[in-house]
Amino acid sequence: MKTSLLLKIIGRLLGNQHSGLLSSPSTVLGVRAAEVPDSGFAWDNDEYAEYMELGKEYLQQEDYIEAIFSFTDAMDVSFDDFEEEEAIFYLAYVESLSGDFSKALSFARDLCPDHNAPYYEQAVLLKANLLIENFEHDKAISWIQSQSISASGLTGSLLLLEGLANFQLGKIMAARELFQKVREEYPGSESAEIAYEYLESM
Repeated sequence: MKTSLLLKIIGRLLGNQHSGLLSSPSTVLGVRAAEVPDSGFAWDNDEYAEYMELGKEYLQQEDYIEAIFSFTDAMDVSFDDFEEEEAIFYLAYVESLSGDFSKALSFARDLCPDHNAPYYEQAVLLKANLLIENFEHDKAISWIQSQSISASGLTGSLLLLEGLANFQLGKIMAARELFQKVREEYPGSESAEIAYEYLESM
């Protein structure tokens, strides 16, 4: 499986979709501030934001051990489910980059982020990828299909992963149809290149 390429796609999405997402303080606080009624009071979890910022800095430096420590600290002091989900997503992502896909899935297994979360599409792609890496192909297909409408910006990548899961299950015709759909609907994309490689090997 082209794991490194898929992780690069996730990393690029993290960097491009929201300016400064990897290097600036947690956007969670900004989201919450926008949703708080104009009452003159807003509750900010500064400790959480500091740990998240530090973790993202370590992530940029590819210091995965320190990043894991920071994101774990952020999870421990998280104030609500939104914060906890963000910390869990980053822990799963860093463990994936470290090559420990089993541990990464242990974080991502129950991950179901809010559709408005800035990392939502990346989390959907990462969880699908990890389920396949850990040979849970049926669960991967169910997860992809349950999220595909909300994560429409990743349709090509999700179709590729769904095709791969079917391929690993021995459902060759279904896999071929999905790979071909990726090639036809997303020509020139990285997903189409991977789909072409699998089609050539089938």
